[in-house]
Amino acid sequence: MALQRLKKPLYIFCSKTSTIHKKKHLNNVFVLYESLHFESVLIGFATKNTLNLQDNFNWNTIVIYETEFVTESELEAIQTYLNNGGTVIMDKVSLTKNEYGSLLPKLT
Repeated sequence: MALQRLKKPLYIFCSKTSTIHKKKHLNNVFVLYESLHFESVLIGFATKNTLNLQDNFNWNTIVIYETEFVTESELEAIQTYLNNGGTVIMDKVSLTKNEYGSLLPKLT
């Protein structure tokens, strides 16, 4: 149990919206997880709810990978995390569309 409670330097952002829209989204997340885990990095998972309900200082960095579709509330949770001094690493395709496929504004 002590290993489970260790602070993790990286968290992978998980979006239910991308999981619904993309058949292989969870496979892509698993490939990322496996690649990072192979490097012996402790990894956790973050969702909109964990970002909203937990102290944002719990996470050093959030990785967002091939997560094109997010709701506005998911995007707001990530923006709040950034506003609170958080760090996000993401690719160019992530966080670009809402649940209806419309383009979203860029994070600042």
